[in-house]
Amino acid sequence: MNGKFSIVSFCGIAGALVNAEFSIVTFYRVAGVLVNAEFSIVAFCELAGVLVNGGFSIVAFAGPAEALVNGGFSIVAFCGLTRVLVNGGFSIVAFCGLTRVLVNGGFSIVAFCGLTRVLVNGGFSIYCYFFQGRRGVSER
Repeated sequence: MNGKFSIVSFCGIAGALVNAEFSIVTFYRVAGVLVNAEFSIVAFCELAGVLVNGGFSIVAFAGPAEALVNGGFSIVAFCGLTRVLVNGGFSIVAFCGLTRVLVNGGFSIVAFCGLTRVLVNGGFSIYCYFFQGRRGVSER
């Protein structure tokens, strides 16, 4: 747990990491729970269990992500499989693999290079599909 600025690097398994303010966090293996209250730049090279950010976040995953929740602005890039992605505000999301469920509450720019199962956006949305898209839903 860190109260202010922190730069944290893990080469093994991280059970829980909590940062209150600015954080740059890099994981090379498995991250159980990662919680950041404000600005965070987070990179995962393998599996991320749960990632929660309260403010601005730039998140990159090279493997599968189980659940990703961001409360504010988020730029998220996935190179593997995504189970559930939920963003409350502005989001720019790019996927290179398969997406199960994507839910955005506000403005979203979403680009998919693979297969999309379900895509739901509550506000403004710009969709780009490069391969096969089964269903895209946009509710204004």
